[in-house]
Amino acid sequence: MKRKYVASLLFTLVMMAAATGGSLQAQEQTERSVNNEYRNLILQYIRKDVSERQDLMRQRAEQLLLSLPNEAKLYDESQVVIEAKTANAMRSDSTPELNYVISIDYNCRNMEGATDDYGSGEYLLEQSNSAKALCLLAKTLIEEFNSDLFAAGKEVTVRLVGSTDAKPISHLDYNGEYGEFRYMPTRFNGESVRVSISSEEGISTNAQLAYIRAQGIRYFLQQDVPALQHTDNHYIYTTKCYGEQGSQYRRSSIEFTVHGAFDEMAAMMNEKLINDEFIEYNIPAAVPAGSNTNTFAIIIANENYEAPLPNCSYAWRDATVVREYCVKTLGIPERHVRVIKNASIDQLRRKGVKWLQDIATAVKGDANIIVYYAGYGITDADYRQYIIPCGMNLKKVKGWQGKAETDRLSTMSKHDVKAFIAQCLPIDTLCSWFDKVTANNRVTMILDAGFNGCERNGDLFINMGRNVVNRLRPMRLRNDIVIFSAAAADKTAFSFDQQRHGFLTYFMMKELKRTKGDITYGELFQAVEKAMSYESSIQGKLQEPECIVGGKLKDNWTSMRFIP
Repeated sequence: MKRKYVASLLFTLVMMAAATGGSLQAQEQTERSVNNEYRNLILQYIRKDVSERQDLMRQRAEQLLLSLPNEAKLYDESQVVIEAKTANAMRSDSTPELNYVISIDYNCRNMEGATDDYGSGEYLLEQSNSAKALCLLAKTLIEEFNSDLFAAGKEVTVRLVGSTDAKPISHLDYNGEYGEFRYMPTRFNGESVRVSISSEEGISTNAQLAYIRAQGIRYFLQQDVPALQHTDNHYIYTTKCYGEQGSQYRRSSIEFTVHGAFDEMAAMMNEKLINDEFIEYNIPAAVPAGSNTNTFAIIIANENYEAPLPNCSYAWRDATVVREYCVKTLGIPERHVRVIKNASIDQLRRKGVKWLQDIATAVKGDANIIVYYAGYGITDADYRQYIIPCGMNLKKVKGWQGKAETDRLSTMSKHDVKAFIAQCLPIDTLCSWFDKVTANNRVTMILDAGFNGCERNGDLFINMGRNVVNRLRPMRLRNDIVIFSAAAADKTAFSFDQQRHGFLTYFMMKELKRTKGDITYGELFQAVEKAMSYESSIQGKLQEPECIVGGKLKDNWTSMRFIP
């Protein structure tokens, strides 16, 4: 039977951000050092954190299963379920705790005699593609997305499930691969039993076979998952013998419970709330809702790019918080704010600029316009700046064909540079689109993007090369445009990973929060430049913002305000 990509058919990935529930009293111990006024915000933050981990784990799991070598790929009948949630529990001293639970399960149905599960009488982990995939998923999800919660010294309960079908067993040789066991407690078919297995006596019951399959999982976790070598682990075994025969009944599952997983996160969150470091919470409502009726905004967030281009971290998160400040702090009516995610050039034109042009016409030019962009940019040999849109046809870049990611060391050919640039949007052109927009006051652009071909972590993702070294090319601006840019065209726009935002977005919104929007453009830029330059330099990635102003506003832009 031909093996197919699981993700495209029966692969199911379930991620649940379970509500923590319970009374505030039930959270008291976990949040002992947390101020009461912030408790609900902290729980909200934890739920959001779990939800974001879910999304990342789902994407990574799909990639991992699809990238398995042919001899290890799962059949279409393999169904994988991953669940992540928070759970209330009690500590041994009867105080409540908030735990983090991850479970990984699968079900492989038999079809045409082919199976990913253990063969009849088999128990070694290497004999089951599904069990191996289960372990690989566990290792990857812990190491890449949950290592902070599986911190050294944390108490972790690992529940392992092993099962068999109803086929009777007379005797199976056991070579002691996973150790010798004598009177070990387990649950078998819902009852508490004790199991003994030795290489001398072998395996003679389904209870023993199911138990040793679970031990294969345990052996892998202890040997191959470094994070679990530094936690305080307690293993619980649940085994079962189904009443029917078939390979689909010879399966395993894993559940991890990290006890008090969020204690440190809650304390950190509490400190940051006290110091007002989070821009997502306590967003001020400076003016009556919807009162800033003459202002209109488009918010563009390009996060998910086509391979081999990497994704732009936190772009959607940036856009979400910018929208909140537009509506709550600046008082822009919700209908006046449009968010476009993963925008192509055509979408930018039709859903963004054309929308604003029509509005400006309808209100006879009495419109203030805000354009925000988070994503990637690039410059050509003359340092002309371009937005890299989503939805590009990268097949035209011949040097990238067949590559999962860009070659960060080699320089693109002239032909590939031309093919790539032709599909990007020059900032000059974007500005010129607004030449047709009659705005009595101004157009304000905020560009949280770098234009030097680097990701937000500083890694080069595209090397377009330069035949000549020219000076930075000034943008052609209409007279009433002000552009707040994250960095100069030849510099990197980094992310503030601790806050999970671009640096420019974080510090601009933080200043709007501090001042409740009552701040001039000049005061805003001065404050952002000072704070952003300092923090980024402390982190070893100096980033200095720029402000580019049209000639008409050159002398009075500093006195302009977001709230008229």
